[in-house]
Amino acid sequence: MKRPLILPILSALLLSGTMACTSTEPSGKEEIGRINQRMAQYFEEQQPLAVAALFEDSAMIGGLGGYRVQGRQVVDDFWARYYLPIDMKIRSRRIDSEMEQMARAGDWPDKLSGLPPDFMGLGGDRTAFQWAEWSIQYEAEDGTIRTDRHTVLIRWDNIPGKGWRIRRLFLA
Repeated sequence: MKRPLILPILSALLLSGTMACTSTEPSGKEEIGRINQRMAQYFEEQQPLAVAALFEDSAMIGGLGGYRVQGRQVVDDFWARYYLPIDMKIRSRRIDSEMEQMARAGDWPDKLSGLPPDFMGLGGDRTAFQWAEWSIQYEAEDGTIRTDRHTVLIRWDNIPGKGWRIRRLFLA
């Protein structure tokens, strides 16, 4: 007995349409991954201000205990403090269009629970949130080799004419 092909085809089309509509993957996931690679490359090439240029002019950097700074100069200063950059490793754990979905995931780190509720702001269709692990090795001004390790949460905004830029960086 022959089965009509229309039902399996129709089911497949409906399923694929439903999956496409419910996807929470931001459209820039691949581009943000490429930017992460460039960020590490700039750091290793001793160009910390090229890393800073990946941030919006009004970007904010914050951390546990209420630490917050904002603006182009403080972002530049943050990256320029790495006197002689050596190595930067970025392990992206998750990129999503909604921060709440990442926080509900079972492997959300306790460190990020200290995030001030208003720090990341509201998302939108041109926004993505990234949770990552950073390891930054550099030579300090006193000649010692240091390694900073951070769990980070980043808010990326896709700015017309500029592409994806970091608006918020939270270091835990």
